[in-house]
Amino acid sequence: MKVLLLADSSSPHTIKWANALSESGCEIFVFSLHENTFHKIIYHKNIRLESACFSNTYRFSHSSIISKGKYLKIIFRIKKIISEFRPDIIHAHYATSYGLLGALLFFKPYIISVWGTDVLSFPQSTLLSRILFKFILSRATQISATTKYLADESTKYTSRNINVIPFGIDTNQFKFTKSTLFDEGKFMIIGAVKSFEEPYGIEYLIKAFAQVSSKFSKLNLRLLLVGQGSLEKKLKQLTQELNIEEEVIFTGFIPPQEVSRYHNSLDIAVYPSIYEGFGVAIAESMSCSKPVIASNVGGIPELIESGKNGLLVESKNVKYLSEAIEKLILNKELRIKLGEMAREKILNEYSWEKSLNLMLDLYSHAITTSNKN
Repeated sequence: MKVLLLADSSSPHTIKWANALSESGCEIFVFSLHENTFHKIIYHKNIRLESACFSNTYRFSHSSIISKGKYLKIIFRIKKIISEFRPDIIHAHYATSYGLLGALLFFKPYIISVWGTDVLSFPQSTLLSRILFKFILSRATQISATTKYLADESTKYTSRNINVIPFGIDTNQFKFTKSTLFDEGKFMIIGAVKSFEEPYGIEYLIKAFAQVSSKFSKLNLRLLLVGQGSLEKKLKQLTQELNIEEEVIFTGFIPPQEVSRYHNSLDIAVYPSIYEGFGVAIAESMSCSKPVIASNVGGIPELIESGKNGLLVESKNVKYLSEAIEKLILNKELRIKLGEMAREKILNEYSWEKSLNLMLDLYSHAITTSNKN
C-alpha cells in the first residue's frame, strides 16, 4: 500500500506514524509545509520526504483564513508528487492546514486526522472559518480523532462517523527505568515534558512550584521543564520574578529518542493544560509509571481517573495545583500506586500496536469504500 502523508515532518507524531506504517509494509511519502533537516536522520531510509520550506515562524501563525491562501501555490506541486508516487491513499494529519491541502486535491480515498487545536480553536474563530472547516471535513473519505472528546467536537461540523484512534505509546520505549540525568536521590524532581505554548499552561506549573518550593525548602525540590516554544522567554522571566530561577531547569529541544529518559527523571509529572485534545506527553509519563497531575479538561479524563491512576485538578487554578503537588510530595506510597495504575492503563488501552492496527484497518476500509463508489 502506498500512503502519501500530508503532515509536519518535524512532529514526533508524524515520525512515529511514518516509521510504523513503513515497518508494516506500506510505502510512505511525507509532504510537509516545513522542513527540518535534523529529523531526516530519524525517518527510515526508504521513506521519501519533501517540503514546501515554509518558515518555522509561520508554523505558529498560520491559523487565519488569509494565510491559507499560501497553500494554493503548492497544490500543483503535490499533484506532481501524486502523479509520480501514485498513492493508494492520502492521509492528512491536522485538519486546518494539511487537511485543507488534501481537500483541495479532490483525491479519493482521503483521510483526515484531527489533532486538537484544529477542531477546538480554528472553526470557532469566525463564521468563514467554520464554513471552511465544514468543507474540509466534507472532502474526507474517513475522519479520525485521537480521543472521544475530539470526535464529539468534530461532529459539530459534520454528520460523518468519526473514528477514534489514539496516539499510541511505545510501551517498550516508554517504561520505567532509573534515570541517570540527575543525581539520584539528591533532588525531588517535579516537571513536564511539553511545548511552551499557550494551551499547555506551563506558567501555572511554575507558579504552583514556587509556592510548594517555598513551603518545603528543605526537600531540595527542582522543576524540570522539558521542551521549547514561543513562550520560553516569558516563562524564564517568570521564574526570575518568583526568585526560583536557580531551582528550575529548562532543557531546550530534546530529540524524540531521548524523551523517555526525561520522563523517567521525574518524580511527579504535572500537565496543567488549559485545553488538550489528547495529551501524548501525559500518556508517555503514565507509561513510565509516573504519578501524573493534570487538568480536568478536554480528552485528559479519558486517560486519568482521578485518585486511581493520577490526579485531576481544575485548570488555571494555582492553589489546587500546588495542593495536588504537595499531596504527592508527602505520600510516596500514593506516588507509587498511581504510577503503577497509570502504566496498566496505557498497556491495556493505548499501546502503539493497537493504534497502528486501528489505522491500518481504517486505510483498508477507506480504500474498499472508494472502490465501491
